[in-house]
Amino acid sequence: MLPSDHHHEHGTTAAIVGLGQLGELLARRVRVPRLLLISGRPEHARTLAAEIPRAEAATAGQLREAHIVCLALPAHALIAAYRELAPQLRPDVLLLNPATMLDTDEARAAGSHEWTACKLLGSVKALADGGTGLVVTDSEQARLRLEPLLTPLGPVTTGEEHWVRDCNTIATCAALEAALRIADGIRALGLPDSFAYTAQTMVARGVIQSYADGTLGHFARDILAQVLRERR
Repeated sequence: MLPSDHHHEHGTTAAIVGLGQLGELLARRVRVPRLLLISGRPEHARTLAAEIPRAEAATAGQLREAHIVCLALPAHALIAAYRELAPQLRPDVLLLNPATMLDTDEARAAGSHEWTACKLLGSVKALADGGTGLVVTDSEQARLRLEPLLTPLGPVTTGEEHWVRDCNTIATCAALEAALRIADGIRALGLPDSFAYTAQTMVARGVIQSYADGTLGHFARDILAQVLRERR
């Protein structure tokens, strides 16, 4: 579905339903001429809207004004919320499913509106601090429509939505395992917890970034060579 003439003439209105960590991140980073913020905590929506140009606190009754609606809600609550909100939506709305653990086909089966996956590969905290991730949609048409809005979060690409779930799971498991090993190793030396915290948040994070960028220093390259020898 292509944007209507109304979109071209007046600009797209988007809405975000749910202003938890992900919803607030999206509100602060998306580029859109007009943004409606809808939350179960209206005061939070008003406070956030006051900090974001072109954003305004809204109610569910205003959803008919939105051409694109992102339901930034937990996976277990998203479909029930959609069913409740469906009567307020315009027929040609594009709905975004950002929930990592909810397949978009389940949302499509719940009603007649158009859905696309809009899955974010990245840490919400790192993105909130100015980092970039990767946004995955499940159709090229949706990618072309969403790319101008979502590029502040990182490149927008087309792919299988389970790729994001799989990558997030692998990275999260590995990161938590590393965090636990670091804490256990440093505490075994009898050092204060502040050393473990700094090693986790500064050393480990910096090493992973440098490894991914190909910019490891001499010390880290020597340790990498040792690790690779042990893996053979």
